[in-house]
Amino acid sequence: MHSIFLMKGRLVCHDLAGQYIFSAQIMQNCATTEEIYMKRKNVTWVVALFILFLYSRSAFSATYYVPDDFGSIQAAITAATGGDEIIVRDGTYTGAGNKNIDFGGKAVTLRSENGPENCILDCQNNGRAFYFHTGETSASVVQGFTMTRGLPNVAPLHGGAVLCNNSSPSISDCVLTDNAAGPDGAGGGICCEYASPIIRNCVIDGNSAYYAGAILCRFN
Repeated sequence: MHSIFLMKGRLVCHDLAGQYIFSAQIMQNCATTEEIYMKRKNVTWVVALFILFLYSRSAFSATYYVPDDFGSIQAAITAATGGDEIIVRDGTYTGAGNKNIDFGGKAVTLRSENGPENCILDCQNNGRAFYFHTGETSASVVQGFTMTRGLPNVAPLHGGAVLCNNSSPSISDCVLTDNAAGPDGAGGGICCEYASPIIRNCVIDGNSAYYAGAILCRFN
C-alpha cells in the first residue's frame, strides 16, 4: 500500500515504510482560465501516471527455486513477498526448514516442479509438513507435494501433515500418507480448526490419529 499527497507543488508517493518512491512537479500560481484548465489537466495526467506506475510495480512478482536460490523451503517463503512463486525441484526434503513450514500469512504460491511423485516432504516423524495459523487465505497455495511421516512433536498435536488454525489456504494435487497426529490428537492427515481451506485433487491415505485418521474439520 502507498500514500500519495501534495507537498510544495509536488505529487509525492511513499510506501508503508515511508520510503520515497516517486514525485512529480505540478504547476502552481495559474491566473487565467486557460492556465487553470491546463493545471487541472496536468494533475489528472500525473495522477493517472502514478496509478499506472504503482500497478506496474505491484505486477512484478518473483519466482524462486529451491534449492537453487534458497537451501530450504522455509527460507524461500521467508524471503518471498505477496504474489511470488516458489518452485521446488525434484527430490526428498528433510530437516529444519523443510517441515513445520509456516507461510506467515503471505499470499505465496509454493509448488513442486514435477508433481507429488517427484517431490517429497519427509518429516521423519518429528514435526508436520505445514502449519497455517496467520490468517492465510486461498491466495496461499501449496501444490504438488507428497507429505509423509509427519508427527507433531509440540502442541498443538492435531494435524499430522497439515494443521490449519484460523487460516484457509489452498492445497491441491498432493499426497498425504503415513502421517499421524500426536497422542490423543485428531486429523492424521489434516486438521482444520476455525478454518475453511480449499483441498482439491489430493490423496489422503494411510494416516492415523486418535480420531479422524484422514481429516478433522471443526469449529468451521
